[in-house]
Amino acid sequence: MEIAGNGAGALGETELKQALWPHQQAALGAFERDQARGDTATYLVVPPGGGKTLIGLEAARRLGRPTVVLCPNTAIQGQWITQWHTAFSPVTVTATAKRELPTALSVLTYQALCTLGSTGNGDDPGDAPNGLSGRHMVVRGRSGRGATDGDGLLSMLHPNGMALVERLAVGGPWTVVLDECHHLLELWGQLLQAVLAKLDRPYVIGLTATPPQMMTAAQAELHRALFGEVDLEVSAPALVREGRLAPYQELAYFCRPVASEADYIHGEAIRFAELRTSLLDPGFASTPFLAWLQSRVVERHSQVSTSQEGAQVSWERFERDEPMLADAAVRLHMAGLLPLPDGARIREQHRHDPTAEDWVALIGDYCQRCLLPSADPRDGEALAAVRRALPSVGYRLTRAGVRPGDSPVDRVLARSASKAYAAAHILAAETAELGGRLRALVLCDHEQASGTPSADLAGILPAEAGGAQLVLDTLLGDAQAASLDPVLLTGRRVACGPATAQRLTAWLRAADPGLNPVTVSMPGQSGMVEVTSPRGWEARRYVPLVTRFFAEGGTHCLVGTRALLGEGWDAPAVNVVIDLTVATTPTSVVQARGRALRLDHTWPAKVADNWGVVCVTSSHPKGTADYARFVRKHDRYFALSPMGDIASGVAHIDPRLSPYSPPPEDGFDGLNSDMLTRTAERETSRDRWAIGTPYEDMPVATVTVTSRRSLGLPSQFTVRLTQRPPRAWWGTATLAAGVTAVAALTEPPAVPAVIGAAAVLGGLTVLHRSSARLAAVSGHGSLDDLAAATADALHDAGLTSRGADAIMVEAQADGSYRARLQDVTASESALFADALEETLSPLAQPRYIVARLIITPPRGLRAAAGLAARRLIAGHVPATVVYHAVPSALSSNKKLATIFERAWNTHVSPGKALYTGSPEGAGALAAQRGDDPFALTTQIRTLWR
Repeated sequence: MEIAGNGAGALGETELKQALWPHQQAALGAFERDQARGDTATYLVVPPGGGKTLIGLEAARRLGRPTVVLCPNTAIQGQWITQWHTAFSPVTVTATAKRELPTALSVLTYQALCTLGSTGNGDDPGDAPNGLSGRHMVVRGRSGRGATDGDGLLSMLHPNGMALVERLAVGGPWTVVLDECHHLLELWGQLLQAVLAKLDRPYVIGLTATPPQMMTAAQAELHRALFGEVDLEVSAPALVREGRLAPYQELAYFCRPVASEADYIHGEAIRFAELRTSLLDPGFASTPFLAWLQSRVVERHSQVSTSQEGAQVSWERFERDEPMLADAAVRLHMAGLLPLPDGARIREQHRHDPTAEDWVALIGDYCQRCLLPSADPRDGEALAAVRRALPSVGYRLTRAGVRPGDSPVDRVLARSASKAYAAAHILAAETAELGGRLRALVLCDHEQASGTPSADLAGILPAEAGGAQLVLDTLLGDAQAASLDPVLLTGRRVACGPATAQRLTAWLRAADPGLNPVTVSMPGQSGMVEVTSPRGWEARRYVPLVTRFFAEGGTHCLVGTRALLGEGWDAPAVNVVIDLTVATTPTSVVQARGRALRLDHTWPAKVADNWGVVCVTSSHPKGTADYARFVRKHDRYFALSPMGDIASGVAHIDPRLSPYSPPPEDGFDGLNSDMLTRTAERETSRDRWAIGTPYEDMPVATVTVTSRRSLGLPSQFTVRLTQRPPRAWWGTATLAAGVTAVAALTEPPAVPAVIGAAAVLGGLTVLHRSSARLAAVSGHGSLDDLAAATADALHDAGLTSRGADAIMVEAQADGSYRARLQDVTASESALFADALEETLSPLAQPRYIVARLIITPPRGLRAAAGLAARRLIAGHVPATVVYHAVPSALSSNKKLATIFERAWNTHVSPGKALYTGSPEGAGALAAQRGDDPFALTTQIRTLWR
């Protein structure tokens, strides 16, 4: 296909006036490579503030075709038009926002094209047309070709949309730029496929700030079908390191429900607590709940007939087929209510109390498989009790099983009044640090919370709870927050306090004399007023004006909605974002935090603070729902941690935070105090970002190891013989308190005793002196050896490109250790992390195991001499044997297991890899299964390098 280039064609002789950043040049290079190989779609991932608009316009200019840009809302639409007219010259082709496509460059919203059965531009990106969403898309081929129901979808378009499609079909060939193309996942994908199929040889450019790794598998598959693989991905940390985006730190504020909310939640908790108590009563039903779980989860026999059980289902298969049930059962074991099923591994996510979701998963299986099929009256009464109690945790029991429903408790936590008070507290701390330089954005889901609360929430949760308007009312009621002149800015309204309104209206008259703004009183205790125009005004007119008022310091705090200010809103002055939203989609997370990342020319040293506010209570099993949302927001999102790493997940906020359970409530005050203190550490944070230093822009999986008990060993112990005869006694032990002891003992040395005695005694003297001398030196000991064995085995098996020489083990400030395989691909580092965690963890149901020999380190020279004498006389010393799992990646066959055995013998201990299906292996596994020889907690975390 012939494609015009170098700006010759429909867009005239226009040229870019400004220099491109390196990542923009790289993006356009990827685009040109696609052109050269005849590819008709380019897919680029660039974070907010990274100049996607300029990339898209320059790519369209180089193609030289008539171009249609589709974007999610009118704010972004205006930015495309402005960028074309300011960054390019001479502008011989005017960019327009008209559906009639009067010029060769048209910028429209997705809604302008894909409106179903209604008129208007549909500027609210929050609602899918007629319920159509990305979850229901049918994808057939790249660039939208071949959607099986395309004609039917097009027939559903409003006449305005159909007319636009017809104009596109007769023109072209077109360049179609899809800005923020992650919206295809949520709204327009299937319709847009049908539209593209009607066009003549379109070239499609997809631009988004949402990395593929933050999408679900189905979402990523849709993007691959439309665009192919990502042609270039640039991360936010990369642009911060280059100095193209402002450095940032992620912070969190933990709050509890206010008194009235807490009372209501406690009452709801009683209902579910009564059900749990009843469930544990052996007389609750004909088959007791725990007896059912013993049979269903612990014993796991397949069903041959109604009266005959088959063989035991392996835990690996059960965990694969029933992941929620399996995790819930292991957490029930940790609570002391169920034996640990054979083969189950206790991982990080299991080390907390069962959640409401765990109980519901177990109860649902019990009802569906045991109680519902039964004709016993006792089981009918049990079902009635379950049906009454489940709504208190947001579920309902139907004939088809347990189904999610509205959770009043979750609603209370998500919209708790405590969150607005938390915002005021955060603003006070940020004001103390930044003073008049503060430019804060408080983001909410809606102006006024949608939906009507249930009758039992009357008097507990106001209908408008959680909305931006109520947040503004709360801020105006706080003297310190009110001094910031907070302003409400949504797609329908501008509102503020009376004094602020007087200054704002005067400013607006001067800035745009045609507005003639007036004020109107609004409901609320603070006396807030609305600033409007007698003839009304459009968001595209007043949003830029109020944004300028904000940037100039007329207000130091904007309160708005994510639909208007969470995406596409350009305000470089923002340096604090307080996120009160409940949205957890990757798009909302990236866009909300991206508001503060743009460079501010008035403050070159700007460091942005992104705050999440979380409401948690331990008095209800659903009390962690808001924390679970908070965790999802940070999953696979990279930010600077207090340790100086750039990591994904909530640990980048504070290492005390786990993705699996919230911190204890009695620790909230300490956490909040530490977070508020960090508002004064912007300079330190900026230094930790190491702006200007090299980077790889690659995720790296790591294993963090922490001890759960003292082993009663010296803080350091290293065995080294001055002369090491063949097959000699050797070993290593932990070099830091609280990690692990590893020592190994081979067969007795095949050398004359008279030769060996002097060597051993001399060596033991060095051993004793060295252990004392090295006691204060940091090191890693056995973790080094275990990591080295795992890395070498993976490398020797051809699964990784590097082995033990690429191992990095680092001591952490909290006493833990972190191991990673460096200078390899992201997938290789993840494979290593999984394999090492398996080796360190208690035995479950591995295919192969390998022995590790342990001796007790001698304490003092006399004990060392006695140990040496016993070895020389008896030919052995006392040793303990423990077993470790051969990682799954190296245990599918004997050849791979032997490779691991060889690496293990080199770095850790003598010992053979035993097949657990053999009598010897089965016996060893049965003797030690579930034991935790290291007493370690392992965490797999992903860092950015």
